[in-house]
Amino acid sequence: MNRNVTLFLMFGPFVLFFVSLAVLVNDARHPSTLRDECVITGTGSDAQPFKHKAQFIYRQSENMKHDVSLRCQKLGPLMLNDIQLFITPIKIGQGAWVSLKKYQILPQRWMVSVYTGKEE
Repeated sequence: MNRNVTLFLMFGPFVLFFVSLAVLVNDARHPSTLRDECVITGTGSDAQPFKHKAQFIYRQSENMKHDVSLRCQKLGPLMLNDIQLFITPIKIGQGAWVSLKKYQILPQRWMVSVYTGKEE
């Protein structure tokens, strides 16, 4: 092998790694974000009537008592199955917000937060 081929084989993987890292970091830094105000329309078995109309954003388990249905202004009806939302008591009619971050290469990311403080 000549010297140019040897140098390419030695340093080519490093160049590919740093270029792909730069592309992924750029993608992570510039997502398109959509934030929406929502209302909880059902929890557990009360959320089951909304299951067929709503888009499932994520599922942590198959247990239907962790289902939560939301009605959002821009995104419409949404469903999720989240164990962590039930650490604090949530009720039908509470306010929430949903944030959707879409990337070019990375998978989309959903964030849900429920208002549990005093109502003003």
